[in-house]
Amino acid sequence: MQNKIEAITQLQEICEAEKEFNLKLNLDMVTERDNDEFDFFHYDSKQLIGYLGLYPFGKKFELCGMVHPQFRRKGIFTKLLEKAKPLLVQAEEVLLNTPESSISGKAFIQSLPCQYAFSEFQMKWNQKTKGKNTADLTLKKATENDIPFIQKLDMLCFDLTEEEALSFANIRLNAKNDTIYLILAGTEEVGKIRLQLQEAELWIYGFAVHPDYQGRGIGGQVLNQIIRNEGKQYSIHLEVAAKNAHALRLYQSCGFEVYGEQAYYKFEN
Repeated sequence: MQNKIEAITQLQEICEAEKEFNLKLNLDMVTERDNDEFDFFHYDSKQLIGYLGLYPFGKKFELCGMVHPQFRRKGIFTKLLEKAKPLLVQAEEVLLNTPESSISGKAFIQSLPCQYAFSEFQMKWNQKTKGKNTADLTLKKATENDIPFIQKLDMLCFDLTEEEALSFANIRLNAKNDTIYLILAGTEEVGKIRLQLQEAELWIYGFAVHPDYQGRGIGGQVLNQIIRNEGKQYSIHLEVAAKNAHALRLYQSCGFEVYGEQAYYKFEN
């Protein structure tokens, strides 16, 4: 699988360089897979020129892919999608995503039975804002004993079902490059955050504060703590729903700036 990861990465670099956008291929999930059941490849001789990846989140699937710029309009991605359909029919919901600025990606999606669902901004800390001291809050590395709390927060804050939240908590807690932390106010568990290392980048995911503790400045304090502890060593990134104005303002106030946008479309099987 390692050789295939390298081929995917090379193709991604070619596709992104052409139009200067960022594909969301979830390579962290691909790397952790035991096999390529959810990955579909198209080669020209020995060169990878087309890729489609499925990313299960419980009974919901996300789908993304790419085709080498020199081999587009040849039906390659359509063939990959046909190969993936036996798995897609097992999902309760399928979301296709493409960079908002990708003309070819959006044109292909418009040819499918899809409806626009939502968009996400990709943000990066601008290294100008310094993290403030947050002595009142601490981060504690989560263990398997904390899964019920993590599951509950994902259900409350991200609208996951009980089954989806449990499955995702188990997967991410055991992921090689992920660390989940509980947010403690004194001894009280008030939230969680997941940090993922991608070489020189630190990505923030699954950031949630329990509804009973929202509106107390906890989110900003946690972000400042991460910036203070990790900002000198890594570039810090995150994603946020474009319609989540409150979260967007919070991240901007801590020095994060938008540099990309991903559009999601609901695929009708």
